[in-house]
Amino acid sequence: MTEQEIYQSTIGERYHPAEAVRRMVLDSGRGHSLRFATRTPPRLELNITFERRQDASLLYEIEDDLCRLCEAHSFRIFPHYPPGEFSVAVMGEIFAEAAKIGAVVNGFFYEATSTDDGETVTVEIPFLQSGVDMVAKTGALLSAILQNRYNVRRRVVIVPAENAAARRNERLLAREAEDRRRLEEQVRLGAEAEQRRRETLSPTENPEYSHALSLSGAEAAVERPSESVVSIGSLRLDVSSPEAVLGRPFSPDGAIPLAKAQRSEGAVTVLGEVFSTELRESHSGDRITVQIGITDGSSSIYLRRGFD
Repeated sequence: MTEQEIYQSTIGERYHPAEAVRRMVLDSGRGHSLRFATRTPPRLELNITFERRQDASLLYEIEDDLCRLCEAHSFRIFPHYPPGEFSVAVMGEIFAEAAKIGAVVNGFFYEATSTDDGETVTVEIPFLQSGVDMVAKTGALLSAILQNRYNVRRRVVIVPAENAAARRNERLLAREAEDRRRLEEQVRLGAEAEQRRRETLSPTENPEYSHALSLSGAEAAVERPSESVVSIGSLRLDVSSPEAVLGRPFSPDGAIPLAKAQRSEGAVTVLGEVFSTELRESHSGDRITVQIGITDGSSSIYLRRGFD
């Protein structure tokens, strides 16, 4: 079928969405021009002119409808508006289009502010110059999208916001707080799961767990009163259902005291209780270090691991 036949038979006659406003929006356009961007797989593009600006999210919904109706790999609508419909208030949809075609990650321009002096649209983003440099060529693309959609010629320049450093610090603090919240939630859920397991044990299998710490550095003895319990120093730990939260699966068999593990090499297994957790982000913001404090009731140790 030709592009015109596809439009007439598939879109013109069969497109009856549940939301009638979608059909009304499509019918309000003129100068429909449908073409195959590629035939294998089928990717369709529809150029259409409107007298007034249409909601971009509604056009994306229509794209999804027509993609399914035409059984295409993708269906893109490229709207065209009169120049008078442009203002910096619509730059959000220009950013969204750039993300849709893969030029930037979705949300990159989420906190951007734009100004227009009639010749140049200046886009301020809350990133340092290094972050701006990553999208240095995106300004030309935004300019091309703007001209294609609104027939407006503007140079688009992306610059760091004046308070970029302060806003970056706010993001880092917010991210650190969220990471800490997630870790605390993970610890809480683990504690609740442990409590549920204890409640299912018989009185002889469910000893009272002592939390008294004696961090003298003396080597505690590792004993196994039963298959489900390990005794280390002042701690009695339930090891009936070991679960790896991070890293490789493990077995409590062969566990050694923390005092001995501090100078061991290679893979070792230790048992104890977590008494502190801390997350730190690098100054560049591209690496997080997790520090966990563990005690076995006689000795303690801090473990650190970095994540990119």
